[in-house]
Amino acid sequence: MLGAVRATGLPPHPHCVRGLILTRGSRLRGSLVQPVVIPRADVERTAIGGLRSFLNIEHVTDLLCQKHSVSIKDRHFVRLQAESIRYCLQQALEYRDAALASVFSRPTLVYYFVMSAALCEILFKRTGEFRLAKLRERHGHHGLDLLIDTPGALRGEVTMDDLSVQHRDTGTFPVWHETALSPGVFGTLTEIVGQGRTSGLREMAPPSVLTGLPARISLRELASCCPTIYSEAADLGIELRVARATLEYTRNLDAKTNTIDVIIHPTIPNVLDEIWKHITFSPRCVEHVQPKDFRAGGGFSLTFPDGVDYVNVKMPLSHMLEQRFCLLTTEEIALNEFGIYYLASYIEGMFARYYPEFWTRALDANNQTFQVIDTLMGSALARAPLLLLGALRERYYISD
Repeated sequence: MLGAVRATGLPPHPHCVRGLILTRGSRLRGSLVQPVVIPRADVERTAIGGLRSFLNIEHVTDLLCQKHSVSIKDRHFVRLQAESIRYCLQQALEYRDAALASVFSRPTLVYYFVMSAALCEILFKRTGEFRLAKLRERHGHHGLDLLIDTPGALRGEVTMDDLSVQHRDTGTFPVWHETALSPGVFGTLTEIVGQGRTSGLREMAPPSVLTGLPARISLRELASCCPTIYSEAADLGIELRVARATLEYTRNLDAKTNTIDVIIHPTIPNVLDEIWKHITFSPRCVEHVQPKDFRAGGGFSLTFPDGVDYVNVKMPLSHMLEQRFCLLTTEEIALNEFGIYYLASYIEGMFARYYPEFWTRALDANNQTFQVIDTLMGSALARAPLLLLGALRERYYISD
């Protein structure tokens, strides 16, 4: 059980969090998800090419049989699941192509692309009890509802705060969310032997189940926790609920010591405060924690010898898009990156479909609502294929 810690810059936090790091003695726990670094220029080729391999029914049948330990006599039923994955994946890719070529209808096409991708993930992770026929029978709904209930919203300009989504107990989204995982925590592992030093990116804590999703979430809230708009947030008028950080784990094999270094880069004070609340330490390792304080940011260093069993550090939910740094979240909305696109695209798609006159007004005026929707749609089209591929291959893809 984790104890609350209070040190300079490290306020107490009374409960455990879902996220994370770390260590037991000098050995990192075994990876469940492999980080794969790919060139930025190859992201789309890697994602689309990789997904197309899942259109091969026999290949996917083999993967599913292995994943779910299915006997040869039941292979026929698994093949039906693989066929369903092919149908959904083909639709997803065609919806994406159509969205890239569209303007007015793009929000709706992006949503159906993301939802079809979510179905692929459901069908791959779940057993035959969640095949398409059963999903239609038991979860014949999006599992989401669009809410526009701000007084006067549909008489003037519709803002990001006017657009919200509410999730149901049944439907496609809750079925997806039940198996949705955090990406885990990644950082740089460096090993020192004599004068030699080797470094590489690796997973430091495995993925974990996402819980505690608010019943209602606005478009602004989704934008504020979206990692891909980190560099554009100020221009979009969004106050981000994430902060950039670097995480390093150093193993000195000669001195038989291990050091964890976490640096949270300068950010908004209330965001920093919320992130600190989600960093906890096991009681016996508190005396080894060395806080690092600097203007609008901070961090800590923790050094401990090989062989100890008292080191346990928990970190917030994080995203890593580039290998140089990760983005820690305040966890006000506990969603992985794909989930952010899922809910945001539903809001955008249903808004454009059922309120086309207001969507047209936003598009023509190029107002803040349109700019944020356009940015989130671009992120979904660029990132969701790679995120789906990672879910199917149990990998986490990071650009260089």
